[in-house]
Amino acid sequence: MPGKHAAHPGRAHPPVRRRLWIGVAIAIPVIFLAIAAWIVVALVSAGREALRAEDRFQAVVLVCDLAGEFAEHNAGRAWPGSWKDLEQLPAREWGPLTWPKDSGRVSVLVNVDFTVSIDQVLAMNPREFVAIRPGPGRVQVPAAGYYEMLQNRIRAARERNSPKGG
Repeated sequence: MPGKHAAHPGRAHPPVRRRLWIGVAIAIPVIFLAIAAWIVVALVSAGREALRAEDRFQAVVLVCDLAGEFAEHNAGRAWPGSWKDLEQLPAREWGPLTWPKDSGRVSVLVNVDFTVSIDQVLAMNPREFVAIRPGPGRVQVPAAGYYEMLQNRIRAARERNSPKGG
């Protein structure tokens, strides 16, 4: 006695074919949802890292301003020796930061080499500046222009305070 599907030899059994199509119909949207979820997570992660990079950048600009003011108070002849030196400067707001209230947060966002001399700071290439640099992170915003402004500010303080004619 021939089977039910003898009229279609070589074709898959209808329930098997139906299960296959149901599996494909479920798998395709699940794969697309997984890819979409991965894209959303990647975008959120990138956005967060960009915000952290902006925080580090704002902190670097603030510390450049503080170091410049410290140098001006010292006739362009001294580099701060610690965070305490910078905390003695007048209070200010800088973007999302309030100085010196946020000094603990700033010290995490920025690495300052307090061991360099002011002459070493002036000799540094702004593109390879290491006296003030952003803390670790995958994304960094270049700050060479601010390093150069800091160096110019120090030089100007020296010129204003140098003896005339000598």
